[in-house]
Amino acid sequence: DGSPEGELTDGILDQLAKYERAKIRERSRRGRLRKAREGKLIKNGRANYGFKHNEAGDGYEVYEAEMVVVHRVFRSVANGMSLYGIKRALEIEGVPPPGNSGRGSDYWHASYLRKLVQDDVYTAYPYEEIEPLVAPEVAAKLDRAKRYGIYWFNRTRTIRKRVSANGAEGREYKWRYSVQKNPREEWIAIPVQEAGIPRELVEAAREMIKDN
Repeated sequence: DGSPEGELTDGILDQLAKYERAKIRERSRRGRLRKAREGKLIKNGRANYGFKHNEAGDGYEVYEAEMVVVHRVFRSVANGMSLYGIKRALEIEGVPPPGNSGRGSDYWHASYLRKLVQDDVYTAYPYEEIEPLVAPEVAAKLDRAKRYGIYWFNRTRTIRKRVSANGAEGREYKWRYSVQKNPREEWIAIPVQEAGIPRELVEAAREMIKDN
């Protein structure tokens, strides 16, 4: 009502609402971490290129139409083709980029291709290398004869901060977001279906871009 008491009450309610939102975010984050430690993916965005979410939404399946392109990228890099050259070749040939169907931008990007080559989700790890990275109950569900890729969860954390700025109608408050990289020991390994790319090909491609 504009009175000092009313302003005080309004301020208290704002702070309570802010506290509750923070608690909800923290509970949601703990839930996602628990699910990741159980070896389950969190379907909160698009799948890695070359994969699609399974019916339950907690794992990956190979999406052949895209995985063929992924194989081509690794082969081309391993054979000495530059990332920009691959980008241009894919665009000239009309290969649909990750941006199609709402997956991202409208064009291929060399920086994206670099991240693709470096992503462990495309690396074939044997059971012996996966077992030390996951909880015993997760390892028990894996087939010892198969290989798996690794989806690293909790690599980054988004920090949200409310800032004020001058607007057309006076002072405005907006959210500003920044991404913070978490320490390696906080990453959580989630085994996913193997991409089918030979391990030696992955390592050769990474060696080619290591110093580039």
